[in-house]
Formats: sequence, structure tokens, C-alpha cells
Amino acid sequence: RLQKEWPDEKYGFTHASEACAFARERVASAASKGQFPEVLVVRRVHEEGLIRAWNRQHPEAAVLPTDRIYRINDAVSVEDMQKELTTRAVDIHIARYPEHFQIRVSMGSSVGLEGLGLQLRPSRRAAAAASAQQQHQAKPAGLGATSAMALTVASAATATSTKT
Repeated sequence: RLQKEWPDEKYGFTHASEACAFARERVASAASKGQFPEVLVVRRVHEEGLIRAWNRQHPEAAVLPTDRIYRINDAVSVEDMQKELTTRAVDIHIARYPEHFQIRVSMGSSVGLEGLGLQLRPSRRAAAAASAQQQHQAKPAGLGATSAMALTVASAATATSTKT
């Protein structure tokens, strides 16, 4: 539990709503049904504030950028969680996703990549290698940056953030 000692004390992190970006980037039907994550994404932990103090006291449970806040006190919607951050005491519940993971997708699947929120695009390494190959050699027909593909999770980044 984080407790402010004086009213203008800050929790000390910048956050953004993932719901708006998710709705903007995903299919309209899912957005219209309200099927998007109600989380706040930690963008930055400031040098001063209650979160930094928490991190020093609890390094095994430190709050880090990209952590997802899914509940503050009893609030679970983005709007209500943001309101809770104006109060003097909060219990913040956080989920941390792995940086990397592997999945296997069968090409015969009826769901398709889009239904899973995934997109197929050239990996950075493959694109860089293809670019280097183009600069130094004649490119064989049919080969290029798209010849090596990587499965990546589509990002739900947002341009707006809030300091608390």
C-alpha cells in the first residue's frame, strides 16, 4: 500500500491508457464490443516519488516501465483507476508480460493471425541482412526483405501519457 504523507506528494510514475490505443489499432468490431484491455501502462518511474521508494524497499517486486496496472484499490476501469491516483492511499495491482515468447501457429488454423492480434512482418535482422545484400550484391529474383519473416505481437502504443 502506498500512502502519501502530504497532499501534493506524487506517486512518481508516468502512465498511459492501453485501452485507447488497443481500440484504435484493432478491428472495429472488437472495439465496439468493449473487448480491449482496461489497464494503465507504466511508461516511466521518476527519480522521486512513492513508487521509487517502493522499488528501493522491495527490489524483488519493483515497478518497471511496461508493467500493466490492472487494478488500483477496487477500481478496474482506466477512468476509475486514474481517479484513484488522486487519492492519498492506493493499492496497485500489476501484471508484467514477458519480453519475449514463442508461439506456434498452424497455417490451417481458422482463426488466422489477425484474430489473434498478430501480424507477420520481416524481422529486423532479416530486413537489415536484405538491405546489406542489396547494397553489396545483385539480388536474386524472388528474394528480398520479405524472404525471412518473424511473427511479432502488434504493439498497442499510445501517444498520450499522464504523470502522477
